[in-house]
Amino acid sequence: MRSKKIVSKVRNKKKQGKIKIDKLKISMGILISCFIFLIIWFNRGKLSPENVINWIEDQIASMGKGEGYPCNIVGKNVSASNFKLMDNNILVLSDTSLVCLNNTGKEVSSRNHNLSNPIMKTRGGRAIMYDMGGKEIKICTRSKNIKDINTDSKIMCCDISLNGAYGVVTESNGYLSEMTIYNKNGKVKYKYYFSEYYINGITMGENGDSVAVCGVSAQDGEIKSAVYVFKFNSDMPSLMFEYNDNMFMDIQYFSNGNIIAIGDKMVSIINTWMKNKQDISYEQKILTGYYINNNDGIVYSLSAVNSGQNCDIFTIDKSGRKKSEIQTNYTVNSIAYRGNRIVGIDGRKVFSYNLSGNLIGEWEIENDAKRIELKSPTLAYLLGISKIDRIKLK
Repeated sequence: MRSKKIVSKVRNKKKQGKIKIDKLKISMGILISCFIFLIIWFNRGKLSPENVINWIEDQIASMGKGEGYPCNIVGKNVSASNFKLMDNNILVLSDTSLVCLNNTGKEVSSRNHNLSNPIMKTRGGRAIMYDMGGKEIKICTRSKNIKDINTDSKIMCCDISLNGAYGVVTESNGYLSEMTIYNKNGKVKYKYYFSEYYINGITMGENGDSVAVCGVSAQDGEIKSAVYVFKFNSDMPSLMFEYNDNMFMDIQYFSNGNIIAIGDKMVSIINTWMKNKQDISYEQKILTGYYINNNDGIVYSLSAVNSGQNCDIFTIDKSGRKKSEIQTNYTVNSIAYRGNRIVGIDGRKVFSYNLSGNLIGEWEIENDAKRIELKSPTLAYLLGISKIDRIKLK
């Protein structure tokens, strides 16, 4: 009898142990499922079937080997802001064409355009090109054109989201500016008219569910600026901030939902969840360059003199925390930021710092460059007057 009881207890303990293990497996399965769901939810704009198909087509088109860098620019002129890194390829919008180059200098695609004043914004695997002051818009990937659009009024600015929704700000009859938001199929999903500010910058939320704009006006002889944030479930702005004696020139969403606005006197970081802002003044210094990285934050350079010498370099993360402040002897013509690395151009010299303020190195370049894009901590692309080059950084 006693031996039977012992066997029974052992069996019960084994059953209980198995039940505990099964419960642990179920709990782990639920946690993993929740984690995967959250990843998919927060990246739903990136992981749509259309985006996946576009990515595959772009990867196929990017295969092959070119003759290496430097590469000649197609066209006569490329604005510094029209030189972008997209999925490890370089996208170059000149006065006559849009060209995509892979890491060996192979031409992935080349498309002519008739835009008089071409401007390009990119997000994920899409680019939106528009004729500022004109009426033509083009949406494309690295390898193909997706959509051609014509507006009724002159375009002031545009932007596109990860899921293909896009926003267009135009001139307006009876108002200073008019904003129209379209879904990826080109159907109007939201519209707003501005009566107090001329809108000069727009940024779409990553998943196309919100938009922010910056605008400029004048009052009593002084410049005023404003930032509006919209959710599409309301006719009115969800947030609106006004700024005196400052003119914003750019605005962009970070990947965490915060917004950065770049002005001539300050940067402003807007927390859309807390509904507040943090202003960081230039303290009478002159902005010589800036670069916004959606995932890391912003780097910008300031000089105390009009000639731009002896720049101080600042980095701020996407939550608004200052990461570094570096005093230099450089005249910063262009600057970029990725991870722990800052790179910049001073005439015919490229320099690099880490976020601790340590100088990593300097590299001489053959020709003056007006834009630098950092692909990795050890590789950068340069936009020159007539050529595109790349440089290895230690």
